[in-house]
Amino acid sequence: MRDWDGGDLLDIVGKDWVGWEEVLEKADVVVNLCGGFTIQREQAQQRLSDAIRSTETRNNRVIKQIIIAPTDEVIPTLSPVAISAKVKRLAQCEDIANAGKDVSCLRMGLVVPDAQAQASGGKWCTGSDFAQLCIEKINA
Repeated sequence: MRDWDGGDLLDIVGKDWVGWEEVLEKADVVVNLCGGFTIQREQAQQRLSDAIRSTETRNNRVIKQIIIAPTDEVIPTLSPVAISAKVKRLAQCEDIANAGKDVSCLRMGLVVPDAQAQASGGKWCTGSDFAQLCIEKINA
């Protein structure tokens, strides 16, 4: 589990993401949690997808890529401005990823503790639902 990308923002985001390209050499699965909803998110998705394809070519193997993003209905809850631009941006991130060989794009509601999700009448994805979805996609 690591930060995949910091772009050229080292002075802002720190250096937790440094070395992510090397991690791909041994990765079987990459799970990318799409957040941020800015143009930089598209750029980060492009860098990650390009690096995965390059690693796949170099090592003659496929890396499973799972993109996890909120549903369009949840975006206003997370970030209530420029909603249509954010919806388009997430779709663009999925399009970029889908150019890969083994990609699954998951859209889900907010992940909250199971009891809170159950109390909401199923409006949100539970933590156990989230884990199960990821396991199913990895095993698919």
